[in-house]
Amino acid sequence: MKKAVLVLAGGKGERIWPVSRRNVPKFFLKIGKKSLIQDAVLRGGRISGLKNVFVVCGENHRYLIKDHLAEAGINLSLENILPEPEGKNTACAIAFGIKFLLAKKENPVVFVLPADHLIKDEKKFLSVLKQAGKLAQEDMIVTVGIKPCSPHTGYGYIKINTKCKMKDVKFARVEKF
Repeated sequence: MKKAVLVLAGGKGERIWPVSRRNVPKFFLKIGKKSLIQDAVLRGGRISGLKNVFVVCGENHRYLIKDHLAEAGINLSLENILPEPEGKNTACAIAFGIKFLLAKKENPVVFVLPADHLIKDEKKFLSVLKQAGKLAQEDMIVTVGIKPCSPHTGYGYIKINTKCKMKDVKFARVEKF
């Protein structure tokens, strides 16, 4: 299975102001030894190999991201840092990245990772993604998430249909979003 990873590094940097700002969004913040984006790119490299990791970002962050990754010894090619023509939303960023991969005449299983998430149990997370990748090979779109602890209209809702299990990972068919 050919794999590629899109790391989404967008947003306005307003969620945890004043620590993050428009010029220094939260994915640049170090939580531990590395920043959130450094961890995300390394995590992506464990999935697909670093040459198949692509960061989708705003034009104003392209070179900052390149330099920031290099500070941690991550030498991601500038060609793998994809500046969006205009920041819109998550779906547009994903479509932009997919269009880039299709233009390269590749048809990989694509893993989309946010640049600003803290993953505490990376081993388990990568195991879940491995199982999700197998489902994706069967022409399925797979979304991975956590069970919310309370309702929040800002995140939307997923209505599930049938449930199934692969190894120790639970999956469910989505009826609608």
